[in-house]
Amino acid sequence: MKSSRNEGFSLLEMMVTLVIISILLTIALPSYTSYLIRSRRIDATVGLILAAQTLERYNTEHNNYTGATLGSGGIYPSTSPNGFYTLTLTLNRNTTLPVGSSYVLQASPTGSQAADTECGIYTLDETGFRTATSLSDPDTLAKCWIAR
Repeated sequence: MKSSRNEGFSLLEMMVTLVIISILLTIALPSYTSYLIRSRRIDATVGLILAAQTLERYNTEHNNYTGATLGSGGIYPSTSPNGFYTLTLTLNRNTTLPVGSSYVLQASPTGSQAADTECGIYTLDETGFRTATSLSDPDTLAKCWIAR
């Protein structure tokens, strides 16, 4: 004789499954968010390097950086290639040098990337000197400029 048992999940089995899934999400989601932030840092470095290359071409043609701008009508866009950073250009950063012979580029995180408190704002100047504003130790510079 066959028993007539209903097939399916009990409420207890369903609740245990939901608890397990929520625990996994609680662990995995912050890790995934951190991974996304770290992987987007390359957007800042690429944007700054490309903007610096464009500035060097401008300098070759005009014999200085005077008149170079970013954004609409400028020599390079005011956002990084993927849009996670806003780029700004400051000319004549070094007042001891002749006018038009120095600059500093900055990449500030925007949108979801603004949560990157470890690296913050990236900078690159005409000498190739690079920093990140939230540096707490020398190893952080490598972490920020080389996506890991």
